[in-house]
Amino acid sequence: DLIITEHSTRFFNKADFNFEDEKNFIRLFENPNITAVSPKLANEINNKLSVKPVVIENILDPLFLDNSFQLKRNKNQFITVGGLREIKNHSMLIRSFARLIHNKPNSFLYIIGEGDLKNELTSLINALNVDKHVKLLPNMARSDLKSFFESSDACIVSSKFETFGVVAIEALSSGLPVISTKNGGVESIITDSSLGQLVDITEDAIYEALLDFDASSFDRHKLRKVAKDRYSPDIIVSKFEQLLDQSKAINL
Repeated sequence: DLIITEHSTRFFNKADFNFEDEKNFIRLFENPNITAVSPKLANEINNKLSVKPVVIENILDPLFLDNSFQLKRNKNQFITVGGLREIKNHSMLIRSFARLIHNKPNSFLYIIGEGDLKNELTSLINALNVDKHVKLLPNMARSDLKSFFESSDACIVSSKFETFGVVAIEALSSGLPVISTKNGGVESIITDSSLGQLVDITEDAIYEALLDFDASSFDRHKLRKVAKDRYSPDIIVSKFEQLLDQSKAINL
């Protein structure tokens, strides 16, 4: 039995792409099991390839589930993680954060990632005179990232598109609420207000969410439990095993 799993954002941002390569690949196999990491992605795949994937989410790195979890919250520290690419929408986030600083001058944003837009984003940070509040940091070891999560107030996902949003479940597992744009994937993770907030993909929406954010209103231990209960390796592996068992039963 074969499982084909799809994670690509091209199903969201390539409306004029015909996906013939994907269609031909699927035709190579007899009744393959196709999975997608979010309901939104599954729907896009169905629309473009005429197949109905089973939703099985991304798996959470076990590092984020160890027992060394520590609450080290620093007031008004925010973190975002992702490659410095247009799809991640960091420029909009920086502009929103610059507005926040006028009302909450002790706020800080750490953008962790590398990419082609580093110089452009650095110039924007300097032009807005927020270099003391907004820092670009390079990729780091997962253990260091985990520590960064645990010492922050919230994780921000400002992307235009996400098929899932691994950073969101890593944040939750570190006891961190998530402020995210409605980008396709994270909506299936932040399913109610006890986990964070979903906003439109606009500068105003992100700014208002940051302005109203209150870290004390979130139960960080509950956030961690939700991530473990939904995305831990044993949970996700069991979903794949169930899919294979169902496939075998059908093919008997």
